[in-house]
Amino acid sequence: MSPQTSLVVQIVVFTLGLPVGVFAGVAIGGLAVRRHGLDRRPALLGLAVAAGLLTALLGTGGLPPFPPVDTLHWIPFATLAAALLLVVFDLRPLRGADALSGAVALAVAAMGGWLVLAPLIAAGEASVMWSEAGTLLVLVPVLAFDRASGRSPGPADLAALTCTAVGASIAMVLAHSALLGQMLGSVAAVLGAATLLAWRRPALAPGHAATGAAYLTIALLVQYGLGYADLPLPSALLVLVAPRLAATAARALGGFRALALAGAVAALPAAAAAYLAFAKAEFLDGPADESATGADYESLY
Repeated sequence: MSPQTSLVVQIVVFTLGLPVGVFAGVAIGGLAVRRHGLDRRPALLGLAVAAGLLTALLGTGGLPPFPPVDTLHWIPFATLAAALLLVVFDLRPLRGADALSGAVALAVAAMGGWLVLAPLIAAGEASVMWSEAGTLLVLVPVLAFDRASGRSPGPADLAALTCTAVGASIAMVLAHSALLGQMLGSVAAVLGAATLLAWRRPALAPGHAATGAAYLTIALLVQYGLGYADLPLPSALLVLVAPRLAATAARALGGFRALALAGAVAALPAAAAAYLAFAKAEFLDGPADESATGADYESLY
């Protein structure tokens, strides 16, 4: 096997095969055990999605030490924390659960964003601080509206998150970060598998843990791209609002039509985010930079 073929096989295995396999193993294995009733199935899917997301992040980014040396390695810990905290709201109904789950998701997003961008914020990078403020200003109404709507998540939410992750992955590659693009592509593979499973098995409906952990993982990877790659702020904001717009558009539909509409609506802002990243890359890599070797971006790969 040639080195190029070996590299492709490793990328396919660790980016696609292993994360999807772990997700499917946890989800299908949990269904086979049947220790809980149908009301516990959202928690099962949430844990399966979290396991797939963690495998995706660790398979592409490597096992992190604790405390992490690279701030990128805080994201798996934030994903795990979000899933474990939000799964409580899937296991049993709590008074004020919608407001509490929204507050938990926002707290994890804010803390995770601060940990990811802490070195740049400490250095007084004004653009990074404005970017962090901008993303939080978007996250607050998105998460608040999501919980205040009183609507339980469904397969359409996962379809919207899948298309959003695909668009974000393309945008990251165009923003000179192959690693972040690979991570988001792996996240998209897990969410795509979760969408198909939730659609074909309606009893295995997604809950707060599945959609919340997935959304926060995408949001934190986008925030990292704002600080350490060339992702433009408008691209990040489009990625953050895409799932909410899609879920709102597909609310009145059901079945495959809801999946298709949610995916199509999410794909529009995600594609716009990728185009804006492409436009910025074209500007940065213009005639004045044609002699560059790409060493400036070495740390991002």
